[in-house]
Amino acid sequence: MTKFLDGLKGYRTLIVNAVLALVGVLVALGVIPASEAMGVTQEVIAQNIDTLIGGLGVAAALVNVVLRLVTSTPAGKKVSG
Repeated sequence: MTKFLDGLKGYRTLIVNAVLALVGVLVALGVIPASEAMGVTQEVIAQNIDTLIGGLGVAAALVNVVLRLVTSTPAGKKVSG
């Protein structure tokens, strides 16, 4: 498993962003109700939509920063070994 994860260096950020984007698309299309994706009711979402959108942006940025810190090679570059 470690060899597999080492092979993903540079792509972990892309994978996490793809998952985040997929969840966003599924919520937008109504496949996943927003209340299930967020774990809160639709009323709470309606009352706090600006805070939720801002928080999701910050969370995504933090995930990207953490992944970039633990990734030592750029995406698309061959890893020797």
